[in-house]
Amino acid sequence: MVGDTYSNAGEILDPLVSKQYEVGAKYSFNDRLLFTTALFRIEKSNQYSDNATPIPKYVQDGEQIHQGLEFTFTGKATDHLALIGGGTWMDLSVEKSNDPAIEGKKPTNAAAKMAKIYAEYQIPAIEGLTLSSGAYYTGEKYGNTSNTDKIPAYTLFDVGVRYNTQIAQHPTIFNLTISNLTSKDYWTSSNYLGDPRTVAFSVKTQF
Repeated sequence: MVGDTYSNAGEILDPLVSKQYEVGAKYSFNDRLLFTTALFRIEKSNQYSDNATPIPKYVQDGEQIHQGLEFTFTGKATDHLALIGGGTWMDLSVEKSNDPAIEGKKPTNAAAKMAKIYAEYQIPAIEGLTLSSGAYYTGEKYGNTSNTDKIPAYTLFDVGVRYNTQIAQHPTIFNLTISNLTSKDYWTSSNYLGDPRTVAFSVKTQF
């Protein structure tokens, strides 16, 4: 459903149809570390704001192509340190449109480069205590169809601590996470700001 900021607010657009082609490979150096990689091509419907004045309209028109390379790794670097990470590079383009001016441009709100790394470390001296941290990079995007409005790249950092224990013989997990540790200001898209620093605490138990 189209949002309230557009002249066609409330309109239900046709379901998006996409095709994806992918070929990949996996390689395990040992029983602790696995690498994967894939080449892919995604053909999907193009949708965007037409930037009309005084109120823009949200439209579906043409086709956009996302093709590129993705790699990931997962496993244990040591008995106590687990790692998960990877990255994606894409060649993005609008291939078909009723407006020739946007053909060959980059689709809006789509980053061509992304990367992440996440680590968990089990404290040997304290059974059940695990520290975690992650870094997440999102490359620059374009906020309009003419590619004149550029949304800057950003990197976010998360940290956390988890404690597995038993209370009255019931398995219990205490979990504390801090997302966007530095409280970085950033745009997730041309219309939405990202979340500021967020602290979350939870307790999970089994009866």
